[in-house]
Amino acid sequence: MATQTPPTQVMRRLRRPLTLTWAGLIAERLVRAFWPLWSVLAAVAAALILGLHEVLPVEAVWIGVVLAGMGALVFMVWGAWRFRWPRRQEALARIDSALPGRPLAALADAQAIGGGDPASEALWRAHLRRMAARATTARAAPPDLRLSRRDPMGLRYIALLSLVVALLFGSVMRVGSVTQIAPGASGALATGPAWEGWIEPPAHTGLPSLYLADQKDEIRVPEGSRITLRLYGELGALSVADAARLLRKRGQAMQAAVPVGVGAMAALLGLDLETVRKIAAEAAQGEVVAAANDNDPAQVVISGDKAAVGRAVDLAKAAGAKRAVMLPVSAPFHCALMQPAAEAMADALAGVAIKAPQVPVVANVEAAPVSDPERIRALLQAQICGAVRWRESVLRMVDDGVGEFWEIGAGKALSGMVRRIHRAAEVRTIGTAADVSATVAAARG
Repeated sequence: MATQTPPTQVMRRLRRPLTLTWAGLIAERLVRAFWPLWSVLAAVAAALILGLHEVLPVEAVWIGVVLAGMGALVFMVWGAWRFRWPRRQEALARIDSALPGRPLAALADAQAIGGGDPASEALWRAHLRRMAARATTARAAPPDLRLSRRDPMGLRYIALLSLVVALLFGSVMRVGSVTQIAPGASGALATGPAWEGWIEPPAHTGLPSLYLADQKDEIRVPEGSRITLRLYGELGALSVADAARLLRKRGQAMQAAVPVGVGAMAALLGLDLETVRKIAAEAAQGEVVAAANDNDPAQVVISGDKAAVGRAVDLAKAAGAKRAVMLPVSAPFHCALMQPAAEAMADALAGVAIKAPQVPVVANVEAAPVSDPERIRALLQAQICGAVRWRESVLRMVDDGVGEFWEIGAGKALSGMVRRIHRAAEVRTIGTAADVSATVAAARG
């Protein structure tokens, strides 16, 4: 029997459940047709938010991009081919199938036999009244969104779970760094690094985590709080990831170069650099001892074999040093004893891409600005054994027109050195969140 529309009076009462059922059919067919597409999109978004493209080789990233793009295109076409817009009669049939006796179909029927017979017609009218009463109980039929038969491996759940994990533990800001792997991309160098940070108090305090970018003033947190910082983009000559790996390698190599207890360092106050060099030459006696840090006009740090450093301390006191004290360090940094570390760093630096920095960097190993990437590579190695020529570096910057110096980080040691080197220098220390806000406001005018 052909399907017809139930009487108008019944359809008025069915308007709301019919609309909801029709919307449910749309959702049901969209889910069935496009679940592979949104699963691919969720997986790609999770990978980007977690920053996988920042740690994988560029080739692997591009292969992943191509495969994800092809998969998304195929699943989009496949979904569009399978999707069919639901008709009104299909929504009506879905509601009717949930009612006993399918009253909506019955109300649309016409009496096939017994027409003209009063008894048969009376029976038919009674049947229609009974079906109309049942039709008044109609409710919107829920859509069937189950996909277990189409996705028995639960791939959609894996993709969604990955996205949830990425949103909880990753950062949406990392998505933007994907442009850095494109040929000729330079957005990061133009805009500088982006950052995020959190402070997580110990669990026993019950205090919430703080998002550092939202903090305006000085922050006080309980002892034992965990601080997490994330930097995105390029700092200039080195990427954040390469800089972190090189710092770790540098620390390990320098610590391994000399056994603990064999070397030492000492601070000599009240003597100039030339006097300290003469003292080191006299104290060496076949061992290593040399000026390692030329901090300011009256503060020089020496480094080398422990016995030789000890002799130099005694000679410095005899030469009129205001103070000559051994420093509590684990290794004799910035002297010839660090040569094994310099060789290890040469190997590490060989595999790192170094770009020209946005502004010249004053290399403290030679107290001169440098921009050439290969020269930077050589100086990063030379600085392992070379002295830190901080006093000369500050004077070079002053000669080049620098009048304001910012010390970023905890403490004010460098600020004090700069003032002693050049008393007319303007020095700003940036060690708290309030300092950062004030400095940004001042820089913006």
